[in-house]
Amino acid sequence: MIALSLDFGEPVHIVSPPGYGKTTGLKYLIRHYDGYHCQVGQTSKSARDMYFMLLTTFDIYHDCRTTRDLRDKLIFTLDLKGRLSGGKRILMAVDEAQTLEATAQRELLSIQEECNLAFVMAGNGERLATRRMDKGAWEQVADRLGEEVNLPPLDEQDCEIIGCAFGVEEAAARAAVINFGLRTNVRRLVRLLTRAESLAAGTASVRLAHLQQAVTAIYGITSARDMLKPDSKYPPLFPGRPRPALPPRPSAYKCSVPTPSTPNHTGNDDSRCFEM
Repeated sequence: MIALSLDFGEPVHIVSPPGYGKTTGLKYLIRHYDGYHCQVGQTSKSARDMYFMLLTTFDIYHDCRTTRDLRDKLIFTLDLKGRLSGGKRILMAVDEAQTLEATAQRELLSIQEECNLAFVMAGNGERLATRRMDKGAWEQVADRLGEEVNLPPLDEQDCEIIGCAFGVEEAAARAAVINFGLRTNVRRLVRLLTRAESLAAGTASVRLAHLQQAVTAIYGITSARDMLKPDSKYPPLFPGRPRPALPPRPSAYKCSVPTPSTPNHTGNDDSRCFEM
């Protein structure tokens, strides 16, 4: 998905309900590919405010006042960055994009086309309350958007890959990660593994005991450890989804999750996840 945008410059639109791992996964991948990540808030939903957000994301100093000047400054600097990178596309991810107004989304996709960016836009698929005058802008946005990816809930393979990224190797710990992930979501699983990894500091890997301590600390009750077991009083977050048995671990199992080696332009280093 990210490779598609990097290779061909096609924008990618990731859609899912909250908690499915959009933000967590994007931040991890942006770190790995040395890209730029920004998250849209209520203060940056108009086209003018969006340009301020993008200039800040790319660390571009400016004293611009008009929307036109903001746009020209952004395009000039991104074009220069692209030339200095030897023609390699700059990767930009915009999270919570559904918060943007129609004209702002149209301008954002226009910037992507003009600067030939590798571009990922993520959100829950909803739009702000639209006005009649927005109809044309929304039609242009729909026409410019590339591949749409709808993220499914976690499955056992996803959970195991995420656990591998956090150094989970013990069979009992792998099973616990899968059991917890299937009944919660990516955000909660990464939170658990981050806490467990800090408890395991100085040891070879995250073990079941670390996961048990972490889940107890997060939820404040010892019985929360039942969420790590296959048969638990805690129902899955997604009712009706079967809980598959833990697949046998191959003897030559190797983690295929890349280890980021480049700085994070978001300033936030608390999210690691799987490749989507």
